[in-house]
Amino acid sequence: QEDTNPTNGLAELAVKLLDYHKGEVVYNPNAGVGAFAQFIDFGNDYFGWTSVSTHWYVGIAKMLLADKVPSENYICTERSSLDVIEYSRYISIFRSREVKYEEVFSGLTPKGKAILIMPVGVLLRPRSKFCEMIIKNNVLDKVIILPSSMLKETGANYAVLVCENSRPQNKHITILDCRGEEYYSVERNSRRNRLHVSKVLSDIEDLSIENRLEVSQQQIAEARYVIDPSLYTTAHVEIPEGHDVSSFKELTSVYEFRMDQIVSTKEKVVIRASDLEFNTTDFIVNLEQILANEDRQPTGGVLLEKSCVIVAAKNRGISAAYYEFKEGDEIYADARLWLFEVNESRIDPRYLVSKLRSFEVSTLRSVIQHSYIQSLPITYPSLAEQRRVIEDTIKVSKQSKIRELGLTEEIQRLKNEYKTLIRTKKHNLGTVRGNISATIRQLQKQVEQSSKTGE
Repeated sequence: QEDTNPTNGLAELAVKLLDYHKGEVVYNPNAGVGAFAQFIDFGNDYFGWTSVSTHWYVGIAKMLLADKVPSENYICTERSSLDVIEYSRYISIFRSREVKYEEVFSGLTPKGKAILIMPVGVLLRPRSKFCEMIIKNNVLDKVIILPSSMLKETGANYAVLVCENSRPQNKHITILDCRGEEYYSVERNSRRNRLHVSKVLSDIEDLSIENRLEVSQQQIAEARYVIDPSLYTTAHVEIPEGHDVSSFKELTSVYEFRMDQIVSTKEKVVIRASDLEFNTTDFIVNLEQILANEDRQPTGGVLLEKSCVIVAAKNRGISAAYYEFKEGDEIYADARLWLFEVNESRIDPRYLVSKLRSFEVSTLRSVIQHSYIQSLPITYPSLAEQRRVIEDTIKVSKQSKIRELGLTEEIQRLKNEYKTLIRTKKHNLGTVRGNISATIRQLQKQVEQSSKTGE
C-alpha cells in the first residue's frame, strides 16, 4: 500500500469508483498505511490487516490527520481474524501477477463491489485463470488502463478493475484507455504522474469517447481472456463512404512453411526487417538495393515460392513491403519476419502495405505480437479505386523525390558558390594587406634616410 500515494489521484479514483454507503463494510487487505482510508468517510466501517507493526502506526496517524476516527478493529495483526468477515466493498492493490479469485470474492456479498489495482500483465497473459474467472462469473464491469509512472519506483502500466457481483448478465464490459496526455500531468520533482480523476470518471460514462470501448464477454473469451483494447477496435473504426472494413486476418492467410525449410542464408539473397523501409515509393521490396548490399551477415531464412506481404514489428512500430514472386527467383526471407498471402480479389497487396504503414501502434504490450497484426481493422474501397490511389501515391512520391533531389543539387551549388566567394574575399583581403605592408615599409625607409641626412 505504500506505493499508493494519495496525492497522485489513484487512491481517490479507486475510492470514488467504490461507491460505498454508510453502514457498508469496506475491506482493504494489507491496509497498513491507510492510503485509501484517507478518502473513506466512515472509518469505523473500514477494515484491513497488517503483519508489520510500524504500518499499523502509520495507518492510524494518516487516518487521524485526515480527520477520520479509526475503530479498534481498523487493522488486525493476524489475517486469520478477518477470514470470516463478510464485506460489501473490497479495495486493494496487487503488485504481483498472481491474483487469486477466491481471495477477492469469497467474502463479497451478493450485491458487493470490488476495486482492484493491478499490473496490466495480468490482463495480457493468455488464459489467465483470474481473468477467466471474472469473465465467466460475470463480475468484471469496467477496466481503466492507467498512465505509466503512477506508482512509486516503477514506470510500468497498471489498470483499475471495477467488479460487481450483481451486474446484468448480458451487459458489455467497458474499457477506457487513459494513457493519453489529457488524463494526467507530470508532478514536479517526481517521476510519477498526477491523475486527472474527474476526467477519468467523466469519460468512463461517455459513449462518444474514442478511447472507450464496449466489449462483450464472448469477444474476450474468443481472445483467450486477453484484455487488451487493441484486440477489440475493429467494430469502432470509422468507415469512409464507399469503403468496406475487414480485419487483416480476413484479407490474408498465413504463409505456411515448415521449420525444416529454414536454411542458412549465407551467399543467398535474403530479405530482412531493415529492407522493409518506408522510403520504398512503390510499396514493393527493393531487390536491387538488397543485391547491392554486400555486407550482410547470414541468418536463418525460408525460400519464397509465392508472392506475399512481409511484415516486421519491432520497437512498437510496423514496417511492411510486398514481395512479387517471379519464376526463376531464388529469394529468401528472414525466418523471423511474418509472411502473409493476400486475397487479391478483395485488396491490392500494395494498398494493404500502405494501410499497415499508416497504423499507430496502441497495444499494451511492449512487443507487438502476431495476433495484434491480424486483428488490425483495414478499410478499403473498390479494387479499381485502390489501384488509382496507389498509382497517385507513387507518382507524388517520385515527384517529391525529384524535388528533393533538385533542392539537394541547389543547396550544393549554393555551398560551392559560398566557398568560392570566401576564397575570393580572402585573396582580395590578402592583396590589400600586402599593399599596406609595402607602403609602411617604404615610409619607414624614408624616415630612416631622413634621419641620416638630418632633413
